[in-house]
Amino acid sequence: MARLHGLTRARLTQVMNLLLLAPDIQAKVLEMMARAGREPVTERQLREVTNTVVWAEQRVVWSQIAQRGACRSGLLLLAG
Repeated sequence: MARLHGLTRARLTQVMNLLLLAPDIQAKVLEMMARAGREPVTERQLREVTNTVVWAEQRVVWSQIAQRGACRSGLLLLAG
């Protein structure tokens, strides 16, 4: 599959791991993208969240990323 799409196996794994995100986090990311018209959070940041498959733990990491994003930009882009 990776070869077919011109990706490395590692990159395909990174992208496929996004499917492991808790449904509410997936919905929030999609909602923010629709509202902002751009990626409000990077795939690299989401990799931090997918380091665990336990959704409760993902939510903790997600809120930490949101806090960093809010502090850095002065806006509350990620929280919610």
